[in-house]
Amino acid sequence: MTEGDWQKLKMLLRECQIRVVAVNVPTTWQSLSPAHSEFDGRMFGAMNDMLLDMLAALARRDYEQRRDRQKQGIAKATAAGKYNGWKADLKRYDVINRMLASGNSWAAVQTTLECSRATISKAVKQARQKTTAIFPAVQAVQSVPVILWALIENNSKFVRGKKRVREDIEYMIQRQYAGRILNDCEYRLIISYETEADLRDQIDELFTEVNRMADWRNCFVDDVSIKHEITGAYWDDFRGGWQE
Repeated sequence: MTEGDWQKLKMLLRECQIRVVAVNVPTTWQSLSPAHSEFDGRMFGAMNDMLLDMLAALARRDYEQRRDRQKQGIAKATAAGKYNGWKADLKRYDVINRMLASGNSWAAVQTTLECSRATISKAVKQARQKTTAIFPAVQAVQSVPVILWALIENNSKFVRGKKRVREDIEYMIQRQYAGRILNDCEYRLIISYETEADLRDQIDELFTEVNRMADWRNCFVDDVSIKHEITGAYWDDFRGGWQE
């Protein structure tokens, strides 16, 4: 969180009249009493702001120290040849794909295994890649470059989550689609698919995931669309195809 973000958050806390009360600082308890003068109220407000700033500074220092230690640990492990980065849980992926092959829906898999739809999507893609490696001549994989437009808004003036939603979407686009960010609302990615039905499923899953990310951060998707980068056609979600 930047200094500007913290000042905005502190302003919201002040508007909501949120008070910090410490168990071992009895003076802070007095701020909860309605029977105090205007002078006392100003003093308690100043003390509350001071406590918030102090706690925020401590939290920031702890965050930066943990980040530094993490980087140092990764650098040390990499130098020793012991760090291989994040690895996919192939056993979990196998369970997901077996459940899907048995006729279970994505929602059923998500509920049973308590995993996200993004994890299911990764498992399905991993299975496709494995099948393609075994039967390269059978698979007819096609690719389409697209532009994703996703406008994220906060649910209310007390919510500041749309920046985090954008970061989540950017991470997904870069990690799952090797795409890139054009601006705050536009992303370029390439979708590989085998059949038109497969393309429809992937785009539907992409829309669903974007909405899920926004909902998770108490935000909403004001507008979302996908445009074919070459033809300029837009994806019609209702018909499940490109429309000029």
